[in-house]
Amino acid sequence: MLFAGGAAPRMRAADYSEGGAADPAAKARADGAAAQVLLPDFCARDAVFGAVLLGELLAVMVTLAEWRPGAALLTPLALNSLFVLWVTLSSCALLCWLGRHLAHLGAVVTFLLAWFGILTVSWILSELAWALAGEPLLGGAAGSDRGFFLLRNLGLTGLIAAMSLRYIYVQQAWRRQVLAGADARMAALQARIRPHFLFNSLNTIAALVASDPERAEGAVEDLADLFRAALAAPEDLAPLADELLLCQRYLALEALRLGERLQVRWILAEDLPREEAVPPLILQPLLENAIYHGIEGLPAGGTVQVTGQVVGGRVSFTIENPCVAELPAADMVEDRRLSASTSRSHLGIALTNIRDRLSAHYGARGGLEAVRLVGQFRATVWWPAGEGPR
Repeated sequence: MLFAGGAAPRMRAADYSEGGAADPAAKARADGAAAQVLLPDFCARDAVFGAVLLGELLAVMVTLAEWRPGAALLTPLALNSLFVLWVTLSSCALLCWLGRHLAHLGAVVTFLLAWFGILTVSWILSELAWALAGEPLLGGAAGSDRGFFLLRNLGLTGLIAAMSLRYIYVQQAWRRQVLAGADARMAALQARIRPHFLFNSLNTIAALVASDPERAEGAVEDLADLFRAALAAPEDLAPLADELLLCQRYLALEALRLGERLQVRWILAEDLPREEAVPPLILQPLLENAIYHGIEGLPAGGTVQVTGQVVGGRVSFTIENPCVAELPAADMVEDRRLSASTSRSHLGIALTNIRDRLSAHYGARGGLEAVRLVGQFRATVWWPAGEGPR
Protein backbone atom coordinates (compact mmCIF):
# COMPACT_ATOMS: atom_id res chain seq x y z
CA MET A 1 0.00 0.00 0.00
CA LEU A 2 1.53 3.32 -1.13
CA PHE A 3 0.18 6.74 -0.29
CA ALA A 4 1.47 10.30 -0.22
CA GLY A 5 0.27 13.65 1.01
CA GLY A 6 -3.10 13.38 2.75
CA ALA A 7 -4.17 10.11 1.15
CA ALA A 8 -3.90 8.06 4.31
CA PRO A 9 -6.93 5.77 4.74
CA ARG A 10 -9.65 7.07 7.06
CA MET A 11 -10.48 4.60 9.83
CA ARG A 12 -12.43 4.57 13.09
CA ALA A 13 -10.73 6.29 16.02
CA ALA A 14 -8.80 3.97 18.31
CA ASP A 15 -10.31 3.48 21.74
CA TYR A 16 -7.39 4.17 24.04
CA SER A 17 -7.98 4.31 27.78
CA GLU A 18 -7.09 7.67 29.29
CA GLY A 19 -6.35 6.22 32.73
CA GLY A 20 -5.96 2.83 34.33
CA ALA A 21 -8.29 3.53 37.28
CA ALA A 22 -11.54 3.26 35.34
CA ASP A 23 -10.42 0.38 33.15
CA PRO A 24 -11.43 -3.00 34.68
CA ALA A 25 -8.71 -4.82 32.75
CA ALA A 26 -6.07 -2.38 33.96
CA LYS A 27 -7.35 -2.73 37.55
CA ALA A 28 -7.13 -6.50 37.31
CA ARG A 29 -3.54 -6.24 36.05
CA ALA A 30 -2.68 -3.91 38.91
CA ASP A 31 -4.23 -6.25 41.49
CA GLY A 32 -2.37 -9.23 40.10
CA ALA A 33 0.92 -7.34 40.01
CA ALA A 34 1.33 -7.50 43.79
CA ALA A 35 1.36 -11.30 43.80
CA GLN A 36 3.70 -11.25 40.81
CA VAL A 37 6.35 -9.61 43.02
CA LEU A 38 7.10 -13.07 44.39
CA LEU A 39 5.35 -15.63 42.23
CA PRO A 40 5.54 -15.79 38.45
CA ASP A 41 2.60 -17.13 36.49
CA PHE A 42 2.74 -20.87 37.23
CA CYS A 43 -0.13 -21.33 34.81
CA ALA A 44 2.28 -20.43 32.00
CA ARG A 45 4.13 -23.07 30.04
CA ASP A 46 7.61 -21.66 30.61
CA ALA A 47 7.24 -21.61 34.41
CA VAL A 48 5.95 -25.19 34.52
CA PHE A 49 8.72 -26.39 32.21
CA GLY A 50 11.37 -24.75 34.38
CA ALA A 51 9.93 -26.32 37.54
CA VAL A 52 9.79 -29.78 35.93
CA LEU A 53 13.37 -29.45 34.69
CA LEU A 54 14.58 -28.46 38.17
CA GLY A 55 12.67 -31.35 39.73
CA GLU A 56 14.10 -33.90 37.34
CA LEU A 57 17.63 -32.65 38.02
CA LEU A 58 16.93 -33.14 41.72
CA ALA A 59 15.75 -36.71 41.07
CA VAL A 60 18.94 -37.50 39.16
CA MET A 61 21.14 -36.00 41.88
CA VAL A 62 19.41 -37.92 44.69
CA THR A 63 19.55 -41.18 42.74
CA LEU A 64 23.26 -40.80 41.98
CA ALA A 65 23.99 -39.85 45.61
CA GLU A 66 22.37 -43.08 46.87
CA TRP A 67 23.67 -45.36 44.12
CA ARG A 68 26.34 -47.95 44.90
CA PRO A 69 28.45 -49.83 42.35
CA GLY A 70 26.74 -53.04 41.37
CA ALA A 71 23.29 -51.85 42.41
CA ALA A 72 20.43 -51.17 40.01
CA LEU A 73 20.30 -47.60 38.71
CA LEU A 74 17.46 -47.25 36.25
CA THR A 75 14.67 -48.52 38.51
CA PRO A 76 15.42 -46.12 41.40
CA LEU A 77 15.88 -43.30 38.89
CA ALA A 78 12.50 -44.01 37.30
CA LEU A 79 10.74 -44.17 40.69
CA ASN A 80 12.40 -41.01 41.93
CA SER A 81 11.65 -39.19 38.68
CA LEU A 82 8.00 -40.24 38.81
CA PHE A 83 7.61 -39.12 42.42
CA VAL A 84 9.32 -35.76 41.81
CA LEU A 85 7.16 -35.22 38.73
CA TRP A 86 4.04 -35.77 40.84
CA VAL A 87 5.22 -33.25 43.42
CA THR A 88 6.33 -30.69 40.83
CA LEU A 89 3.20 -30.70 38.70
CA SER A 90 0.90 -30.73 41.73
CA SER A 91 2.84 -27.83 43.28
CA CYS A 92 2.65 -25.86 40.03
CA ALA A 93 -1.12 -26.41 39.92
CA LEU A 94 -1.39 -25.20 43.53
CA LEU A 95 0.77 -22.12 42.89
CA CYS A 96 -1.19 -21.39 39.71
CA TRP A 97 -4.36 -21.31 41.80
CA LEU A 98 -2.77 -19.42 44.70
CA GLY A 99 -1.37 -16.76 42.40
CA ARG A 100 -4.90 -15.54 41.71
CA HIS A 101 -5.71 -15.08 45.40
CA LEU A 102 -2.59 -13.46 46.80
CA ALA A 103 -2.86 -10.00 45.23
CA HIS A 104 -3.41 -8.19 48.51
CA LEU A 105 -0.92 -10.09 50.67
CA GLY A 106 2.65 -9.11 51.40
CA ALA A 107 5.73 -10.86 50.08
CA VAL A 108 6.44 -12.69 53.39
CA VAL A 109 2.90 -14.06 53.66
CA THR A 110 2.92 -15.06 50.01
CA PHE A 111 6.27 -16.83 50.46
CA LEU A 112 5.10 -18.72 53.55
CA LEU A 113 1.80 -19.78 52.00
CA ALA A 114 3.54 -21.00 48.86
CA TRP A 115 6.21 -22.82 50.88
CA PHE A 116 3.73 -24.55 53.21
CA GLY A 117 1.55 -25.38 50.23
CA ILE A 118 4.44 -27.17 48.52
CA LEU A 119 5.26 -29.02 51.76
CA THR A 120 1.63 -30.11 52.06
CA VAL A 121 1.66 -31.42 48.50
CA SER A 122 4.89 -33.32 49.21
CA TRP A 123 3.45 -34.81 52.43
CA ILE A 124 0.23 -36.00 50.75
CA LEU A 125 2.07 -37.53 47.80
CA SER A 126 4.66 -39.12 50.09
CA GLU A 127 1.87 -40.85 52.02
CA LEU A 128 0.37 -41.99 48.73
CA ALA A 129 3.73 -43.17 47.38
CA TRP A 130 4.44 -45.15 50.57
CA ALA A 131 1.03 -46.79 50.37
CA LEU A 132 1.43 -47.68 46.68
CA ALA A 133 5.10 -48.62 46.48
CA GLY A 134 5.43 -50.33 49.84
CA GLU A 135 8.92 -48.90 50.27
CA PRO A 136 10.45 -45.43 50.42
CA LEU A 137 11.26 -43.46 47.37
CA LEU A 138 13.93 -40.79 46.94
CA GLY A 139 16.80 -42.92 48.20
CA GLY A 140 15.44 -44.75 51.26
CA ALA A 141 16.33 -48.44 51.54
CA ALA A 142 13.65 -51.13 51.57
CA GLY A 143 12.31 -51.67 55.03
CA SER A 144 12.97 -48.12 56.26
CA ASP A 145 10.30 -46.79 58.55
CA ARG A 146 7.58 -44.48 57.31
CA GLY A 147 8.65 -41.60 59.55
CA PHE A 148 12.13 -41.49 58.09
CA PHE A 149 10.67 -41.60 54.60
CA LEU A 150 8.31 -38.67 55.26
CA LEU A 151 10.95 -36.63 57.09
CA ARG A 152 13.46 -37.11 54.29
CA ASN A 153 11.01 -36.13 51.57
CA LEU A 154 9.73 -33.10 53.46
CA GLY A 155 13.26 -31.98 54.29
CA LEU A 156 14.40 -32.16 50.67
CA THR A 157 11.21 -30.55 49.41
CA GLY A 158 11.34 -27.75 51.97
CA LEU A 159 14.99 -26.94 51.25
CA ILE A 160 14.61 -26.95 47.46
CA ALA A 161 11.31 -25.01 47.64
CA ALA A 162 12.82 -22.33 49.90
CA MET A 163 15.83 -21.87 47.61
CA SER A 164 13.66 -21.81 44.50
CA LEU A 165 11.17 -19.32 45.96
CA ARG A 166 14.02 -17.06 47.05
CA TYR A 167 15.52 -17.16 43.56
CA ILE A 168 12.10 -16.46 42.04
CA TYR A 169 11.58 -13.52 44.40
CA VAL A 170 14.90 -11.94 43.41
CA GLN A 171 14.23 -12.53 39.72
CA GLN A 172 10.69 -11.13 39.87
CA ALA A 173 11.81 -8.11 41.90
CA TRP A 174 14.51 -7.38 39.31
CA ARG A 175 12.01 -7.76 36.47
CA ARG A 176 9.55 -5.38 38.13
CA GLN A 177 12.35 -2.88 38.70
CA VAL A 178 13.23 -3.02 35.00
CA LEU A 179 9.57 -2.65 34.07
CA ALA A 180 9.16 0.31 36.44
CA GLY A 181 12.21 1.97 34.88
CA ALA A 182 10.81 1.34 31.41
CA ASP A 183 7.46 2.81 32.43
CA ALA A 184 9.22 5.87 33.83
CA ARG A 185 11.08 6.34 30.56
CA MET A 186 7.80 5.79 28.73
CA ALA A 187 6.19 8.56 30.77
CA ALA A 188 9.16 10.81 30.03
CA LEU A 189 8.89 10.02 26.33
CA GLN A 190 5.17 10.77 26.39
CA ALA A 191 5.91 14.09 28.11
CA ARG A 192 8.37 15.02 25.35
CA ILE A 193 5.68 15.47 22.69
CA ARG A 194 7.44 17.71 20.28
CA PRO A 195 6.07 21.28 20.62
CA HIS A 196 6.90 22.11 17.03
CA PHE A 197 4.96 19.02 15.87
CA LEU A 198 1.91 20.31 17.73
CA PHE A 199 2.36 23.85 16.42
CA ASN A 200 2.95 22.68 12.86
CA SER A 201 -0.13 20.44 13.02
CA LEU A 202 -2.29 23.26 14.37
CA ASN A 203 -0.99 25.66 11.71
CA THR A 204 -1.69 23.10 9.01
CA ILE A 205 -5.20 22.56 10.34
CA ALA A 206 -5.81 26.30 10.49
CA ALA A 207 -4.75 26.65 6.86
CA LEU A 208 -7.11 23.85 5.83
CA VAL A 209 -10.17 25.15 7.66
CA ALA A 210 -11.05 27.63 4.92
CA SER A 211 -9.88 25.69 1.88
CA ASP A 212 -10.71 22.09 2.84
CA PRO A 213 -12.88 21.80 5.98
CA GLU A 214 -13.31 18.03 5.63
CA ARG A 215 -9.57 17.37 5.68
CA ALA A 216 -9.17 19.83 8.55
CA GLU A 217 -11.75 17.89 10.56
CA GLY A 218 -9.96 14.62 9.82
CA ALA A 219 -6.65 16.15 10.89
CA VAL A 220 -8.16 17.27 14.21
CA GLU A 221 -9.42 13.72 14.84
CA ASP A 222 -5.99 12.31 14.01
CA LEU A 223 -4.27 14.74 16.35
CA ALA A 224 -6.74 13.99 19.17
CA ASP A 225 -6.18 10.23 18.82
CA LEU A 226 -2.44 10.69 18.81
CA PHE A 227 -2.46 12.72 22.01
CA ARG A 228 -4.97 10.37 23.65
CA ALA A 229 -2.58 7.48 23.08
CA ALA A 230 0.39 9.52 24.29
CA LEU A 231 -1.43 10.35 27.54
CA ALA A 232 -2.62 6.80 28.22
CA ALA A 233 -1.21 4.89 31.20
CA PRO A 234 2.09 3.22 30.22
CA GLU A 235 1.03 -0.16 31.64
CA ASP A 236 -2.16 -0.31 29.54
CA LEU A 237 -2.01 -2.71 26.62
CA ALA A 238 -3.72 -2.07 23.30
CA PRO A 239 -4.58 -4.29 20.31
CA LEU A 240 -2.00 -4.32 17.55
CA ALA A 241 -4.70 -3.02 15.20
CA ASP A 242 -4.99 0.13 17.35
CA GLU A 243 -1.22 0.66 17.27
CA LEU A 244 -1.26 0.36 13.47
CA LEU A 245 -4.20 2.77 13.27
CA LEU A 246 -2.33 5.25 15.44
CA CYS A 247 0.66 5.01 13.11
CA GLN A 248 -1.55 5.70 10.10
CA ARG A 249 -3.06 8.75 11.78
CA TYR A 250 0.37 10.09 12.72
CA LEU A 251 1.62 9.63 9.16
CA ALA A 252 -1.50 11.33 7.81
CA LEU A 253 -0.71 14.41 9.92
CA GLU A 254 2.91 14.48 8.79
CA ALA A 255 1.82 14.00 5.17
CA LEU A 256 -0.26 17.18 5.39
CA ARG A 257 2.89 19.07 6.37
CA LEU A 258 5.47 17.40 4.11
CA GLY A 259 3.25 16.79 1.10
CA GLU A 260 4.87 14.87 -1.75
CA ARG A 261 8.18 14.66 0.14
CA LEU A 262 6.71 11.90 2.32
CA GLN A 263 5.86 8.59 0.70
CA VAL A 264 4.81 5.59 2.80
CA ARG A 265 4.75 1.98 1.70
CA TRP A 266 2.89 -0.54 3.88
CA ILE A 267 3.67 -4.24 3.47
CA LEU A 268 1.57 -6.07 6.05
CA ALA A 269 1.07 -9.84 6.07
CA GLU A 270 -2.48 -11.15 6.22
CA ASP A 271 -1.72 -13.38 9.22
CA LEU A 272 -0.67 -10.55 11.55
CA PRO A 273 -2.43 -11.02 14.95
CA ARG A 274 -4.18 -7.65 14.87
CA GLU A 275 -6.28 -8.35 17.98
CA GLU A 276 -3.27 -9.35 20.11
CA ALA A 277 -2.60 -6.98 23.01
CA VAL A 278 0.81 -5.27 22.83
CA PRO A 279 2.56 -2.50 24.80
CA PRO A 280 1.50 0.93 23.50
CA LEU A 281 3.67 3.16 21.32
CA ILE A 282 6.16 0.55 20.16
CA LEU A 283 5.84 1.44 16.45
CA GLN A 284 4.81 5.12 16.29
CA PRO A 285 8.06 6.47 17.86
CA LEU A 286 10.03 4.58 15.21
CA LEU A 287 8.00 6.25 12.47
CA GLU A 288 8.52 9.61 14.16
CA ASN A 289 12.28 8.99 14.15
CA ALA A 290 12.14 7.93 10.51
CA ILE A 291 10.59 11.27 9.58
CA TYR A 292 12.48 13.66 11.88
CA HIS A 293 15.90 12.03 11.49
CA GLY A 294 15.43 10.93 7.90
CA ILE A 295 12.79 12.35 5.57
CA GLU A 296 12.78 15.86 7.02
CA GLY A 297 16.52 16.30 6.47
CA LEU A 298 16.35 15.37 2.77
CA PRO A 299 15.29 18.11 0.31
CA ALA A 300 13.64 15.56 -1.97
CA GLY A 301 12.12 13.56 0.88
CA GLY A 302 11.81 9.82 0.48
CA THR A 303 9.83 6.67 1.21
CA VAL A 304 9.24 5.16 4.65
CA GLN A 305 8.59 1.44 4.30
CA VAL A 306 6.77 -0.48 7.05
CA THR A 307 6.93 -4.28 6.80
CA GLY A 308 4.94 -6.44 9.22
CA GLN A 309 5.04 -10.22 9.19
CA VAL A 310 4.95 -13.35 11.33
CA VAL A 311 8.12 -15.39 10.95
CA GLY A 312 9.30 -18.29 13.09
CA GLY A 313 6.56 -17.85 15.68
CA ARG A 314 7.20 -14.17 16.28
CA VAL A 315 5.68 -10.91 15.06
CA SER A 316 8.22 -8.69 13.34
CA PHE A 317 7.98 -5.09 12.12
CA THR A 318 10.72 -3.44 10.09
CA ILE A 319 10.74 0.30 9.41
CA GLU A 320 13.17 1.57 6.77
CA ASN A 321 13.82 5.15 5.74
CA PRO A 322 16.46 7.12 3.83
CA CYS A 323 18.68 9.46 5.82
CA VAL A 324 21.60 11.80 5.33
CA ALA A 325 24.80 9.82 4.68
CA GLU A 326 27.00 10.94 7.55
CA LEU A 327 29.36 7.98 7.67
CA PRO A 328 31.06 7.60 4.28
CA ALA A 329 33.95 5.58 5.70
CA ALA A 330 31.81 2.70 6.91
CA ASP A 331 29.42 0.47 5.05
CA MET A 332 27.33 -0.23 8.12
CA VAL A 333 27.11 1.04 11.67
CA GLU A 334 25.18 -1.05 14.19
CA ASP A 335 22.95 0.36 16.90
CA ARG A 336 25.62 -0.12 19.59
CA ARG A 337 27.80 2.50 17.88
CA LEU A 338 24.85 4.67 16.98
CA SER A 339 23.74 4.85 20.59
CA ALA A 340 27.07 6.34 21.62
CA SER A 341 26.51 9.41 19.47
CA THR A 342 22.73 9.68 19.86
CA SER A 343 22.21 8.69 23.48
CA ARG A 344 21.12 12.25 24.31
CA SER A 345 18.84 12.64 21.33
CA HIS A 346 15.20 11.75 20.92
CA LEU A 347 16.30 8.91 18.65
CA GLY A 348 18.43 7.31 21.35
CA ILE A 349 15.72 7.76 24.00
CA ALA A 350 13.06 6.20 21.78
CA LEU A 351 15.18 3.18 20.84
CA THR A 352 16.23 2.56 24.45
CA ASN A 353 12.69 2.97 25.71
CA ILE A 354 11.18 0.55 23.20
CA ARG A 355 13.94 -2.00 23.74
CA ASP A 356 13.56 -1.89 27.52
CA ARG A 357 9.77 -2.15 27.43
CA LEU A 358 9.87 -5.11 25.05
CA SER A 359 12.41 -6.81 27.30
CA ALA A 360 10.30 -6.11 30.40
CA HIS A 361 7.11 -7.45 28.80
CA TYR A 362 8.49 -10.38 26.79
CA GLY A 363 11.94 -11.09 28.24
CA ALA A 364 14.48 -12.38 25.74
CA ARG A 365 11.64 -13.21 23.34
CA GLY A 366 11.15 -9.56 22.38
CA GLY A 367 13.64 -6.97 21.23
CA LEU A 368 14.71 -4.21 18.89
CA GLU A 369 17.58 -4.04 16.43
CA ALA A 370 18.60 -0.85 14.64
CA VAL A 371 21.11 -0.75 11.80
CA ARG A 372 22.39 2.23 9.87
CA LEU A 373 23.70 1.90 6.36
CA VAL A 374 25.11 4.75 4.30
CA GLY A 375 22.02 6.76 3.46
CA GLN A 376 19.62 4.25 4.99
CA PHE A 377 18.30 3.46 8.48
CA ARG A 378 16.44 0.28 9.43
CA ALA A 379 14.79 -0.56 12.75
CA THR A 380 13.23 -3.97 13.50
CA VAL A 381 11.10 -4.86 16.51
CA TRP A 382 9.82 -8.33 17.35
CA TRP A 383 7.90 -10.23 20.01
CA PRO A 384 6.40 -13.74 20.28
CA ALA A 385 3.18 -14.27 18.34
CA GLY A 386 0.06 -15.30 20.19
CA GLU A 387 1.54 -15.41 23.71
CA GLY A 388 1.05 -11.87 24.99
CA PRO A 389 3.24 -10.11 27.54
CA ARG A 390 4.47 -12.06 30.55
